[in-house]
Amino acid sequence: AERVGGRPAARRERLAVGGERGCAWQGRGCDRERWTTAGGRQACGGLGPAPDDRLLLRAEVEHLPSYQVAVRHDRADVKYVVDRVVGLFAHIKDQALLLISSQLPVGSTRDMANKLAKLFPNKKVWVGYSPENLRLGKAIDSFKNPERIVVGVCNAEARDVAQRLLAPICERIEWMSIESAEMAKHALNAFLATSIVFANEIATLCEKVGADAKDVERSLKSEGRSGPKAYLAPG
Repeated sequence: AERVGGRPAARRERLAVGGERGCAWQGRGCDRERWTTAGGRQACGGLGPAPDDRLLLRAEVEHLPSYQVAVRHDRADVKYVVDRVVGLFAHIKDQALLLISSQLPVGSTRDMANKLAKLFPNKKVWVGYSPENLRLGKAIDSFKNPERIVVGVCNAEARDVAQRLLAPICERIEWMSIESAEMAKHALNAFLATSIVFANEIATLCEKVGADAKDVERSLKSEGRSGPKAYLAPG
């Protein structure tokens, strides 16, 4: 993973944006170093560690990109993420947005929101979902310069808060329902994996018929319907 300040960029736990002191970024094993990233271009004043959860009371957005734990047979351990959300929920102010990016089964974010509504009936916090778009070796670059950002929200108020956070980072925001945003992540992963499998099959056929797989790949990537960035290299 890409490293900043000597620590892996992927080890991000929470991103809180807003309030008098701007942003807070708390990572496992993170000390009080200052971080510079996309948030630095916003009025909120940059990103930094949040050593005290009470700082979250000033934040308009709480971003949770926690790693999703898988158990037997690659089943997602949704309880791991739910427990983390419940643990920090008491520190989130009213009319804030909890934006989840952990890869979860479709419907998990809505179930989590319903559970939080029962546990904290007097707290008005909106829950949304934005699939992470990190790439190996390009974590910071993909965060600062995304091609687009997919966001699923539950209402207009949540969209307004997310818009204020994300508009300075990316002009192209794809708005949709929470379930659609969750499904979009699974669909993208499946599409990319299928593309690689397809490329491997084509390479196998090329070996059998005497064709050059790299020439075939170049031909496909020069076709507008597939494109130069398509995952068509065998590997």
